[in-house]
Amino acid sequence: MRAPIHRKLWRALKHLKPLGHAPRHFTMQPGGALLHQPRCVASECVGIDGARRPARHRCAFRLLTAIVALADASAIITAFIALSALRPIAHRGQYIEPMLARTIALLPGQCELCRGWGAGLVCRQCIARHAPPRPRCRRCGLALGVGTGLCGACQHDPPPYARTVCALDYGFPWDRLIAAFKFQHKVEWARAFASLLGEAVRREADLDADLAADRDVDHDGAITPTPGLLVTAVPMAPARLAERGFNQAWELARHLARAMGLRAAPHALQRVLETSPQAGLARIERERNLRNAFAPGPEAARLRGAPVVLVDDVMTTGATAREAAAALLRSGASSVQLWVLARTPDPGRASG
Repeated sequence: MRAPIHRKLWRALKHLKPLGHAPRHFTMQPGGALLHQPRCVASECVGIDGARRPARHRCAFRLLTAIVALADASAIITAFIALSALRPIAHRGQYIEPMLARTIALLPGQCELCRGWGAGLVCRQCIARHAPPRPRCRRCGLALGVGTGLCGACQHDPPPYARTVCALDYGFPWDRLIAAFKFQHKVEWARAFASLLGEAVRREADLDADLAADRDVDHDGAITPTPGLLVTAVPMAPARLAERGFNQAWELARHLARAMGLRAAPHALQRVLETSPQAGLARIERERNLRNAFAPGPEAARLRGAPVVLVDDVMTTGATAREAAAALLRSGASSVQLWVLARTPDPGRASG
């Protein structure tokens, strides 16, 4: 027998159908406003506090109003069960985190790797097992055997970005999770991935501080997550953005900027060429494919004289990062750091 659901909660849940809409129907993604216009169903709504808010927030406020109105413990438990069932569809590219997504994130769930119960996408034990800190090239993030210097390729031909920080290697089991994040609309995983990247940034900042105490460290190459940094993301072409519905790099960037108190510029850079997918291409083909693909965006004026952080999800050969960083420097950025979630161990293998 199905457990009874409180009358007010049921009425609120009936209005949650918009949460399952494709994220490309909304204009909050960088570059999405040029492709789609939101449907006007109501100009505003009244929240639980009496304030009038945009209509896109109305279904979340109805749900919260129903939960607040619940008086008995059994109904409250039923409400949290209903919220748990919403985890797969909540935040499908939509921006209702202050009202609903943060509440859902606090609910217990299973680790995507070991299937143990806990909080977060991946439990701390699995993170320690599958993403341990390891020495990397300071310039391109390639894993090194020992030391924290530069790899041979960066010594011979340094890239335009001054520093790279990455959280993990692109391989088992992270390749499966990142692929699901990008291609199966697991947008709600962005916060957990951004948290992993933020931990790597803070770890590298502490290491740089220790090195600076012993010897001089180049300012452009040092990780200094201060409010002066400007965070942006590798942009997607408009047609690719419309097809996928969200830019996974921007999802990481905005969560990272919010958590670290940094400024964000989603439109600092734009992709002006529709290029073929990078997966499966060799290094030279990738560089040729991305030549002149990036240009200054509507917020390019904010780049002048600013140290910029460029965020991406996966770095393979570095061809995309090179072109994007060069475009940022041409637009007036004083320096560019690259913060990526995952780095392929072997740059000759095109897996992301």
